[in-house]
Amino acid sequence: MHLLTPLLSTPLHSIFTFYAYQGVNLYVKNLDDAVTDDQLREEFATLGTITSARVMKDTQGANGPNGNPPVAGQPSPSRGFGFVCFSKPEEATKAVNEMNGKIVNGKPIFVALAQRKDVRRAQLEAQHNQRNGMGGPMGGMRGQQGQMNPMMAGPYAGMQQMQG
Repeated sequence: MHLLTPLLSTPLHSIFTFYAYQGVNLYVKNLDDAVTDDQLREEFATLGTITSARVMKDTQGANGPNGNPPVAGQPSPSRGFGFVCFSKPEEATKAVNEMNGKIVNGKPIFVALAQRKDVRRAQLEAQHNQRNGMGGPMGGMRGQQGQMNPMMAGPYAGMQQMQG
């Protein structure tokens, strides 16, 4: 599948929004549950002009303490990731380089340029297929280093090795 294929079936407004924020919107994961929108903004504030900072919350109530729904009137629990949007791509790139791996509230955070979920999934699938020898220079049942590709293995896949 081509990397742009998912975009072709996406509503036009979503595509325009995606390209409007491409290169300036960062994905931040491994956030401590106590991190707030304001704290996320403060952590990145020295690196440029931030247009928005948001920690994603569980609004469905399925991830409350001990797996129980949150108590009414309590803030929704964090989902452990969020987004920080800068005004310029250069600022976002600097933030990725300086903040990725930084310890925030005792946890190392992961920072990368945000991608649409369908585009990211297609990219990961292409990388996975290439690593497993499907569509790569070796192709077929064996990966790049001659190992069996478990995705292609059938009930008799290892028979030649066992008999030889």
